[in-house]
Amino acid sequence: MVYLKTAVSALLTLGLCACSLAPESTPPSQMPAGLTAGNEQPLPYDPEFKFDSSRFYKPVKINASQLKPRKKGELSPYSPLVKPRKKGDRILDDDMLTDQERAQLRKQALNLPPDPTVQQANQKTQPFAPNAGVNFDSMDANETGGFTPPDPELAAGPNHLIAVANVSIEIYNKTGTSLVGPISFNTFFNGTACGPGATDFDPNVLYDEEHDRFVIGIDQSNFSTISNYCVAVSETNDPTGNWFLYEFNTFAGGAFMDYPHAGIGDDAIYMGGNMFGGGGFVGGRVWAFNKILMYSGLPANMVSRPMAGFFTPQPINLHGFNQGTWPSNDPHYILVSNNTLSTTLTVFSWDDPFGANTFTNEGSLSLAPVGLPGSVPQSGGGNFGNLQDSRPLDFEYRNGFGWTTYTVACNPGTGTVNCVRWAQIDLNTITLGPAGSGTFGSNGEFRFHPDLAVNHCDDMSVGYSRGSASTFPGTFVTGRESSDPANTLQAETTLMAGQATYNSFAMNRWGDYTGMTVDPDGETFWYIGIYAKNITGAGGSNWGLRIGSYEYPGCNAPTLPATDAYMRDFTTDVGLEPDPVPGDIWLSPDVWVCTNTNNCTVHENPEFGQVNTMRVRLANTGPGAASNPANGRIHLYYANASTGLDWDSQWTEFAQIPVVNQAASSTAIYNTPFNPPGTGHYCIVARWVSDQDPMTFPEVFGTWAIGTNTRNNNNIVWRNMNVVDLVMLPDGVSNQVIVRNISDLDTRLGIAVFDRSLRHPFVEEGEITLRLPDELLERWMQGGSKAEGVRFDRRTRAFQILQPDARLFNLFFKKGEEFKVNLDFRAPKVPEQEFHVGIAQFDEKGQVMGGVNYELRHTKRRQK
Repeated sequence: MVYLKTAVSALLTLGLCACSLAPESTPPSQMPAGLTAGNEQPLPYDPEFKFDSSRFYKPVKINASQLKPRKKGELSPYSPLVKPRKKGDRILDDDMLTDQERAQLRKQALNLPPDPTVQQANQKTQPFAPNAGVNFDSMDANETGGFTPPDPELAAGPNHLIAVANVSIEIYNKTGTSLVGPISFNTFFNGTACGPGATDFDPNVLYDEEHDRFVIGIDQSNFSTISNYCVAVSETNDPTGNWFLYEFNTFAGGAFMDYPHAGIGDDAIYMGGNMFGGGGFVGGRVWAFNKILMYSGLPANMVSRPMAGFFTPQPINLHGFNQGTWPSNDPHYILVSNNTLSTTLTVFSWDDPFGANTFTNEGSLSLAPVGLPGSVPQSGGGNFGNLQDSRPLDFEYRNGFGWTTYTVACNPGTGTVNCVRWAQIDLNTITLGPAGSGTFGSNGEFRFHPDLAVNHCDDMSVGYSRGSASTFPGTFVTGRESSDPANTLQAETTLMAGQATYNSFAMNRWGDYTGMTVDPDGETFWYIGIYAKNITGAGGSNWGLRIGSYEYPGCNAPTLPATDAYMRDFTTDVGLEPDPVPGDIWLSPDVWVCTNTNNCTVHENPEFGQVNTMRVRLANTGPGAASNPANGRIHLYYANASTGLDWDSQWTEFAQIPVVNQAASSTAIYNTPFNPPGTGHYCIVARWVSDQDPMTFPEVFGTWAIGTNTRNNNNIVWRNMNVVDLVMLPDGVSNQVIVRNISDLDTRLGIAVFDRSLRHPFVEEGEITLRLPDELLERWMQGGSKAEGVRFDRRTRAFQILQPDARLFNLFFKKGEEFKVNLDFRAPKVPEQEFHVGIAQFDEKGQVMGGVNYELRHTKRRQK
């Protein structure tokens, strides 16, 4: 929403701005140049504009815990309070209506007859409400730079909550302790178009249950010729750590985007917004952002579709992964309104946006007539709210249904008030689901800005703001259980009562939306609502945010039936725990890399500077219970080449691969992008994590933990492999590897070089040379110069490997110490075959602790 000078009224009279529309949440200092007096040039608009999906946007990486928090009471440079509203300024609303149409509809709403279908709130027939749990204060006007309205949203992960508001973010644990923030979005998105100096507004925050990641989005625009949607994705499920930041250009065909709302899909992050150009509203639009690439921190592309004639597209937001009800490979659904009263709702489906890119109108449904909502009275006098229309405020997926809610005007019996409208939509038939639809209100009380979520049991919870002439505006919650009669909600409960008369700039602007979500456990609801807070400062704006959790005690998310999926440590591994036979546990055949294709069957060394494909094979055929589908995630980590690695401090997670209902007695291969952070050789670990299939032996951490975990659990595999192309010979190829003391004590280690080539050993056809750094070589000499299968050349101070199993003994290492050693290959007459050579470290008892394998591939020398 934006301030415009009184001269605009004259322009409207002359018919130069037929729709009289401008964006939401816009400070007065950032007026669209095309709509001010003396600059009335309308922007051209192309409704069929197509973005270039071949363009890839590169990310910026930040760490949330290292960002500077906002000082309490510090005004944002883009706060409307920095440049107060002047007498005569007015506000144009972000909707499809002209001023005349809006005035006519509000007049009609005030004359609505009593509606017997309105469910009366707080009657004795409604004795229940969701049980309240955690309840704590979140950000307020003083902590967010004085920006109004707040427009809050909330996301819940396994261990964290993220609250966003105009124009700040804060991260909490689930008891309400602040861990990071509040941080301004300008600070958080530093390095992108939404960084310092940008006008950011209308934030979104989501948790992707499928990939265990958080997603934050925010709009950025100059409301004329610049429009961007900035997206941040967390590198892991810990939002206090690293994030990848992207900026996507959303300026389309001469129009900028406003009022974005996002939803998590199976194949993408989807977002819908309203487009403004040529002085007014020109239609809705939706985007798909390539989340698979984004979660790996890789350059990512987007695809977009125009939705001319439709208002406020709401992409559905998926839930249910941990309960095994995530829709895999289904199209993504988008809800739109055909008018500003939302009496007709239409559902579109978008299938394979980065491939076939099919967009389909699935159908429409009509709901009972309602009126246009209006402003809200309050104790202390003066109305507030400035509600524009009845746009859908949410679209949530659960168990095959989509749920939505929004604000309408209704007459419960003694006059028109604002009420909560909600509906459950069957996505197969685009008809009302068994829960139906309802309008919830009561005489003299105004309810507005609702948002809902649904648990695994199909119980719904909805939160909203409420005010009346005799109360201060506060925030409330109600809902329904799946067994309740259709079209009804239960009694409401107070999250936070209002504490004062609400005041702010912009005709006491309250906001546009609030945020209800459901925990990935499938049971717990979390709501962030707005209330009038007893504070001073921030130029007089006194909004506050409150977060609360709710549950229905009758809903317990089911435990998925047990299964036993596994990955192999070596070729003959059949999933027994621990490994019953010795083997090279760092050479799993079920993890490999393709450099130029996503379906290779032979491991290729990952190449820096390009997107490689990591492939993982999972067998749901383990020796335990394997008669049920498998659901979970494969977590992937890398580390620099080393014969000894701790767990998990020396490993970096780079991807998660969701597994949804992999059939019993089946084997499947899963792919994910892999972009090495630099040149060199990498070790890979894959961990299968599933509530159905927990680790048989608890994971251990620290000293030699990776080896212990790999041997004990068929859920963990380890792959160290370096592919060496021998085309460079006879010049020789040198490879460096780290030998590390992974114990907490000083010790003596040994180094083994072994040759397991299937035909001729490499040492019979060529040369292998081991080189130690000078300090480690001196320690070998001091330890007795003991070795087997090698010849030491005192002139070159190197070891020539003579036998397929060669060893150096008694190498002294201090606690935690490491050295880089070189293994050189030179074979002037090597035959046309592949060789398999490895290097490993062993302890004083001869126990092999870890190693790196080399696959030597001979190719003929290229002709110059």
